[in-house]
Amino acid sequence: MEKSQYAQEEFLRLLVRLVVEELCKWECSVPIGVSNRHVHLNRADMDTLFGEGSELTRVKDLGQPGQYAAAEVVTSQGSKGELKRMRVLGPLRGESQVEVSIGDGFVLGVHPPVRESGQLEGTPGIKMVGPNGEVEVKRGVIAALRHIHLDLVTAERMGVHDGHRDRKRQQFLTSGPDPFADHELLEVLLYYAVPRKDTNPIAHELINRFGSLQAVFAAPAAELERVPGLGRNAAVLLKLVPELYRKAILSASANETVLNTTDRIGEFFRSKVFKTRPQKPYRFKSPAAYSYWYLKFILLTPSLSLSQQPAAF
Repeated sequence: MEKSQYAQEEFLRLLVRLVVEELCKWECSVPIGVSNRHVHLNRADMDTLFGEGSELTRVKDLGQPGQYAAAEVVTSQGSKGELKRMRVLGPLRGESQVEVSIGDGFVLGVHPPVRESGQLEGTPGIKMVGPNGEVEVKRGVIAALRHIHLDLVTAERMGVHDGHRDRKRQQFLTSGPDPFADHELLEVLLYYAVPRKDTNPIAHELINRFGSLQAVFAAPAAELERVPGLGRNAAVLLKLVPELYRKAILSASANETVLNTTDRIGEFFRSKVFKTRPQKPYRFKSPAAYSYWYLKFILLTPSLSLSQQPAAF
């Protein structure tokens, strides 16, 4: 072996040892694995594929408590090909699901979207063939979004909360933006540009760096991209939000009448108070007359919104 190659191998061994030693110091560590293609079945599909009342045969427990690999296998058939001996995982679920890789999708002739397990809305279907029959599901094929399985004790120790993003979205839909701090609003917004990373520290860094929510949206895209964890897509999203708001305001104001003359004020009152347009033109002859009719208008229209009130004379 050449000395240079030997030196490289020694360096790699040293590097791996140092990395392992550092990882062993961590209080919060989890095993990492790659899940092979597999199938989850509901009760009805289990009966069709393996016989009425059949049960899964536990072969090996998985890292996730209560989950296991079963002896039962099926063949999944798509428009272009098939994948044989796909392992069924237990226990049975409420809806059947087929988890494959993107490459498997090319073999089958389907396009599996990257989804969390159980999020099957809009996913393609597939045919599954078992020893006792076959079933064609209308949806359920996904490429699993990378994820982590934790028991409740470990999750609590690590400060990890299941469904955090969904709870934040629901809180916004239920209560609006007022209960949120500025960094929390940015955190939720960044969900849609940073799908696989904790956006809370990124949101904090944005507020700390630029000083305010308004300053974040006003910052140049190049400056936003320099924030750690914030890529080009997120920078574009942050620049897009105020521009959409500006266009919405301009679109709404294009349909409004500016009450900056007595003629326009008179027309406004005739349509709102008198409900009909008199044949004889009517004009306010003085600010006092305007004030009188304005007060009458307000008293007669208790449900008047601020956007409907005429501008000051």
